[in-house]
Amino acid sequence: QEMLEMEDDKRVRPLQVDPRIPVHTSVDLGIADDSVWCFWQRYGNMHRLVDGITVNGIGLEQHVQLLRDWAHKNKAFFGTMYAPHDAAQRELGGRGLSRMDQARNLGLIWKHTPQTRLKTQIAVASQLFRMTEVNSDSEGAMHILEAWKAYRWTTNKSTGQRLETPVHDWASHATSSAMTYAINMAKELGVRMDYTDEILSGG
Repeated sequence: QEMLEMEDDKRVRPLQVDPRIPVHTSVDLGIADDSVWCFWQRYGNMHRLVDGITVNGIGLEQHVQLLRDWAHKNKAFFGTMYAPHDAAQRELGGRGLSRMDQARNLGLIWKHTPQTRLKTQIAVASQLFRMTEVNSDSEGAMHILEAWKAYRWTTNKSTGQRLETPVHDWASHATSSAMTYAINMAKELGVRMDYTDEILSGG
């Protein structure tokens, strides 16, 4: 429904990266799966997806270079970079450093996203999509839009009943990247996040 409204309201249209305004990023980092970067600019109460990048099988050093190249090409400067909630987990490789630690050592300063239930992430992203514009001139942004459209629930093949778990496929990575941004924008989106989620971390 949110995707239909976005198109009906003509919020999928040619946009440009405004060099006067910071570009915020959100990312879903994959290892075997795709990694998806969303590039956002704020215009009043609207959140513009001005570009997107989907890559596979590259390390953090290459991600950092990718971001530097993007900023140079678009004559842009970065604002806040939002890391997914699992980026703070320490890994067995990389000398026991988390991805946030490794990124910091490479000059990439991320803001950690608090952990929330998937149901909460979906609800907040739904509100974000009502306040989103997408750059139709960007192939990367349009690929992300198609992923948002394709995000769907799992269905029991024998009963046809919808299950609680969304399908994990190519569409889920771009949608997770948007959810990371949405959780950090919850207050601006008018969503209250000052409650205790008793399911997570003992409340």
